Amino acid sequence: MENYAPKNKAVFLDQDGVLVDLVDYGEEKRVAPRSLNDFHIARGAREMVDRIKKMGYLTVVVTNQPDIAMGKKSQATLNEMHRRIKDETGVDDIMVCPHPIDGGCRCHKPNPGMLLDAADKYDIDLPRSFMVGDWWRDIDAGKSAGCKTILLAMPSNDHIIHYDYLARNLEHAAKIIEAHKNDTHRIVTHTHERK
Repeated sequence: MENYAPKNKAVFLDQDGVLVDLVDYGEEKRVAPRSLNDFHIARGAREMVDRIKKMGYLTVVVTNQPDIAMGKKSQATLNEMHRRIKDETGVDDIMVCPHPIDGGCRCHKPNPGMLLDAADKYDIDLPRSFMVGDWWRDIDAGKSAGCKTILLAMPSNDHIIHYDYLARNLEHAAKIIEAHKNDTHRIVTHTHERK
């Protein structure tokens, strides 16, 4: 089947900082929540997921969770967080890298392993898909997989400039996806200046 083309397109979503609010723990600022008491779905997450699913995209969360390997979060807590994410946002699937940052695995973003595994599992056409994230690891993973990339703008990531689109918030990210939903070719990524 030399001319086979994948059937589906997807929006890959980072978890913490995109669908889930980040937390300050003393000296550690803007990090993933470690307890259910600190866990809150981001404003506009459900609406964004609904909107992009209506455009015909699968929604797949791809999340690094090194707190599991470091003993800062239990697997049971993460499982409950993921149950809530699915219930409260309606995402189609959640893929997790539980390994430490320097674990050398293929799945820890910026490596594209989770996106490539999802593409195999769901027959996803990566050049017609998007990666939405708030950090360089998300953007690099999306680029390595061949997706278009959307960076959610925030003061802590204003040094990141290698992305395809910059979104002010989740609603704006959904509008960007809608504007480019019929693109069938890989766009050329440029270095963007912040305004």
